[in-house]
Amino acid sequence: MTEKRFLALILGLFILVGFTYAWTTPVFEASDELWHYPMIRHLADGNPLPVQVFDPAEAGPWKQEASQPPLYYYVGAALTFWIDTSD
Repeated sequence: MTEKRFLALILGLFILVGFTYAWTTPVFEASDELWHYPMIRHLADGNPLPVQVFDPAEAGPWKQEASQPPLYYYVGAALTFWIDTSD
């Protein structure tokens, strides 16, 4: 087996396992999805990036995710701003 085919096989298996994990894991059951979603919702509602605080009691519903690079959250907000979450 050539090196390129072996690499393609490894990459294909990785993608297959990743999609299988994403498909079979229930919503908000992943390790920190519970904290990523409020951050995306915060931005989708038109709010700015939250101010960083060092007091865990005042960290907001997004907890430590407010300190992550914001591109993921802005893309998530742009893709989900239209979803009604008022219930």
